[in-house]
Amino acid sequence: ADRAGREPMKDAVSGGSGFVGHRLSAALTAAGHRVIQPGGPEAVDLREHEWSREVEPVDCVVHLAARSGGTQFQAGADDTVFSDNMAMLDSMLRYAVLSDAQRFVFTSSAVVYGQTGVVGAIETDSTLGPVDRPSPYAWSKLCGEVAVQWWALIHERESVSLRLGNVYGPGISFDP
Repeated sequence: ADRAGREPMKDAVSGGSGFVGHRLSAALTAAGHRVIQPGGPEAVDLREHEWSREVEPVDCVVHLAARSGGTQFQAGADDTVFSDNMAMLDSMLRYAVLSDAQRFVFTSSAVVYGQTGVVGAIETDSTLGPVDRPSPYAWSKLCGEVAVQWWALIHERESVSLRLGNVYGPGISFDP
């Protein structure tokens, strides 16, 4: 508990061992939060994971796990990238309900802006539309944003989708 007697915030971070997740988990821990990895410290296949009804209660779920990569990955991605990413999101939304999380943070991507590019993009800029032919990854992120909004509405909880741009830095793998 903190000085005021409150229990520390407890956050579940999917993809917690990845490039962004590792750093986010460390920052949350440094800020006094308790961070857990859904399914435990061993990697679990979120696409097919059946959550026990006895999952640990958390305050917030941060969903970072996805099949993703740079330009070469996206150019060669097939439709399994879309279905895998949507299955992982569905799994984590179920986890959020079972863990009684009041907040859900979804990591989307600036690729949802389509062909217009992302330099200087703002939230009100148009996103992918019926004439765009972006990668299955881009569509999974845009559809994920809508799914998270729907989840928050029907469960009366808070959500946010973060449209990350190019994420890189020390320790990242540049393997295409």
